[in-house]
Amino acid sequence: MRIHFLYAATLSLALTACASLGLVAPQSLDESLAYAQSQVSALELSAAQSAPTGKLSAADLQAVLSFGDQATAAITAAHAAESIGDTATAQSKLALATSLLAQLSAYLTAHGVK
Repeated sequence: MRIHFLYAATLSLALTACASLGLVAPQSLDESLAYAQSQVSALELSAAQSAPTGKLSAADLQAVLSFGDQATAAITAAHAAESIGDTATAQSKLALATSLLAQLSAYLTAHGVK
């Protein structure tokens, strides 16, 4: 039951974020996973571009990359679970990735990175 709640909360967060940016919301698990992976790339790029400006230290950048790696691992695990028909595990891993991305976004925002 908790997995379904986390998935619903994750999906709700993703839909709200998409709507606020004028983007089309992901409609399937595959689209949600692709969206999450694109968020990892965008957040890592923002961090890398901000490091030379002094907004992020080398340690901050390393932390960002570590969060990104963890989110990517969760997304990869979700893809693997989905490929064998284990939708519940895939949704759980997507929820984990989304949680990590929310933490990463908050971390960057706290450091003045957009």
